[in-house]
Amino acid sequence: MSAIAPPSTRPAAEPLRPPWDEPPRLTALRAAGAEAARTLPWPSSGQGEDWRRTPQIDRLDLGSFHQPEPDRAGGGDMPAYLAAALREATAVSAAETVLGDDAAGHRGSGHGDAWAPGAVPLGEAWDRLPEAAHRLGAVLPPSSGPIVARNTARFAAATVIAVGRGDPPRTVHLVHGVEPGQVAWPRTLVVMGEGTECTLVEEWLGPPTPGEALCVPVTEVLVGPGAHCRHVLIHRLGPEAILLAGCRAVVDRDAAYDASWVWVGGAWGKVALAVALQGPGASTRLSGCAVGRASQHMDLQTTQAHEAPATFSDCLHRTVVRDRARSVYAGLIRVAPAAQKTNAYVQNRNLLLSPTAKADSNPTLEILANDVRCTHGATAGPVDRDQLFYCQSRGIEPQAARELIVGGFLADVVGRLPLLGLRAAAQGWVAAALGMGVGPEGAGAVRTAADAAPADG
Repeated sequence: MSAIAPPSTRPAAEPLRPPWDEPPRLTALRAAGAEAARTLPWPSSGQGEDWRRTPQIDRLDLGSFHQPEPDRAGGGDMPAYLAAALREATAVSAAETVLGDDAAGHRGSGHGDAWAPGAVPLGEAWDRLPEAAHRLGAVLPPSSGPIVARNTARFAAATVIAVGRGDPPRTVHLVHGVEPGQVAWPRTLVVMGEGTECTLVEEWLGPPTPGEALCVPVTEVLVGPGAHCRHVLIHRLGPEAILLAGCRAVVDRDAAYDASWVWVGGAWGKVALAVALQGPGASTRLSGCAVGRASQHMDLQTTQAHEAPATFSDCLHRTVVRDRARSVYAGLIRVAPAAQKTNAYVQNRNLLLSPTAKADSNPTLEILANDVRCTHGATAGPVDRDQLFYCQSRGIEPQAARELIVGGFLADVVGRLPLLGLRAAAQGWVAAALGMGVGPEGAGAVRTAADAAPADG
């Protein structure tokens, strides 16, 4: 077992004191985060199940990362890689609001206008969206855990997205960047009123340069009665970056929260995604993929918490790993005594492209009601030889056949991304991550049957 990092590598999280005035409530929230960070035990692979398969947490030295001084500057101070990412995001998601921030809180927009109605920095939200801003910390309070606590104490950039009853559907794309040697603590709050619609894309990335970086984002989502939130999480951090992410959504009656994710970047990380279905008729659909190579380590934990009757959840996570990469997945369905008539499903499928690649899967059910339908499943294995043989018998070259099979394996989850531009981009990210489908135009899509099959005649 790896040695646990000494306490000196996990310094206390002093509350951030930006060079501008903050409301008393935010100052108190930061102080609560600092206190929770001081008192809550740091995660360890030797204590409990959550971190047992991710021993990297024991060696994480928080003191080796630098948080730049917070700054309210706009796009003029934004790093070049982040400015380029904003332009790409504008084309990929076609969102009416494209915003970016870095570890210092520098902000920029892919549209020239820095902000749009309903999506504003926290500093402005206290005046423009006070009812929404005051919900910060309600879904993931500092007591949620030591990582959330540190984010609460230290975040420099926070965005509040509020969609009120009667507002038109909104699409917002947020890009969170971090450079080598830095730590970033992005914070996002989404508050949706009754019957509203919102699509939120959150992307974490960094420059493709060597050097460790740490990104610790926290996202809180409140979905009002009859509302529908589509949430996309994209992890494209630099090659040596570390991601420790937390996201929790609370879903009211007859509302829906649908989340999708694409994880292709970074050295190692853990993402915890939880959904609480608190109103009758609430639903959630979760789906995504993790693609790893070299020695990447990707740990995903999902929780489908059914707390009201007649609720529905479905989770599908697929991983493709090669070389010495490792994926870890823990999916929990929890059904409260009052959540009768629950219908829930969780599935994890893993494709191993190398004999040294590894996938751990642990779907779990905790059921305290007696009139429910809950199922789970998990599979892991190499590319099917019969599928390879069939493709080659059709004249498809072995490498192209493997690409075709991988593309088919991931098609379910990529196809669930809510925006067409994102689906095409995700195919390219996956292909590049696996070294597949790369032609003279750069990283292309994983091959489809039409691409791979030879022309007749």
